Amino acid sequence: MKEKHIVIQDQIGRTIMGLLASEDTNTISINNPVIIHVQPEASGQLQVQTFPLFFFEFIDKESRETNIWTYAKSNITVGNVQLDERIISQYQKINTT
Repeated sequence: MKEKHIVIQDQIGRTIMGLLASEDTNTISINNPVIIHVQPEASGQLQVQTFPLFFFEFIDKESRETNIWTYAKSNITVGNVQLDERIISQYQKINTT
């Protein structure tokens, strides 16, 4: 099965990206979520920063393969977008243990 990247906005407005781990009627679970932060620069370009929702260093070394976070669908907005390869590449670099 091909990995499916997903984007959500949480209840405080953060844009979060990760791999879809599972989904049911009420919840969605995301593996290795990262926060996407976009900030304008003085030049008019946008600076895109991604950083883990929870750093691998805080997880026991034997358990780092599992970093799944479950969100209640009633508290988030789920994006229906096809992500650009550049942001997927940046995501993969961050999530290399």
